[in-house]
Amino acid sequence: QVKSVVCSLLPQFRKVAKKDFRVISVTGGITNLLFKVESTGSNAPNPVLVRIFGEAGDKVCDRVAENLVFAELAEKELAPKLLGTFANGRVEEFYEGMRSLDPEEMLSDTNVPRIARQLAAMHAFVPRR
Repeated sequence: QVKSVVCSLLPQFRKVAKKDFRVISVTGGITNLLFKVESTGSNAPNPVLVRIFGEAGDKVCDRVAENLVFAELAEKELAPKLLGTFANGRVEEFYEGMRSLDPEEMLSDTNVPRIARQLAAMHAFVPRR
């Protein structure tokens, strides 16, 4: 399923040989299922993240509005690029080598100012819709 979604939205993945196509589960989603999609072949397209929305989130989130706001955040470089949407999810740019901070890291003297600046930028953002 993940492969067919990616291939339908991103033409560069249609050329990837079946043996070179990899779908890897990513941890960290609270209600969403997350998958890294990549190719191990030569001239491989950049990896992407496939986010499949969880049913629990559907009860409290307007997914259409969420995708519109996410796209605007991406334009402001406050979120990964939005590469495509499908019925119950979206495909995003994958940030290679990144991970979530653990609570202790969030509270470090180095990270608190960085987090505050990013939160200020996000809270200053006003969606167009």
